[in-house]
Amino acid sequence: VAVTGCAGEVSVEVADDGPGFDPTALTADGHFGLDWMRERVELLGGNFEVRSAPGRGAVVRVSLPLTQLEYSGG
Repeated sequence: VAVTGCAGEVSVEVADDGPGFDPTALTADGHFGLDWMRERVELLGGNFEVRSAPGRGAVVRVSLPLTQLEYSGG
């Protein structure tokens, strides 16, 4: 797991050396976790990337913009 930040964004990368998988086959298989993660990241203006292949482990990388929340004073 690695967390970095620079130039107004934060990035989180999770990697393993497990059995890997075909990222394009996830929704057809009934696994929706990564798709839901992608949706939430993109709703926040970020980028979501999955790299994996059978027998090659996996890397999931998320980059999110750092924004300042505006307080309306209520």
